[in-house]
Amino acid sequence: MAGIVVVYTWRGEKRRIISARKANRNERETYRAWLENHRAGG
Repeated sequence: MAGIVVVYTWRGEKRRIISARKANRNERETYRAWLENHRAGG
């Protein structure tokens, strides 16, 4: 599973991207675990 991490801030009604990069292994695994839990109704 590929993923990206995006950091942004709100400027009025618009979003301003501060940073975007490829997610590292820990971030991908954390997201995968969250997604499985979320899909299970948790």
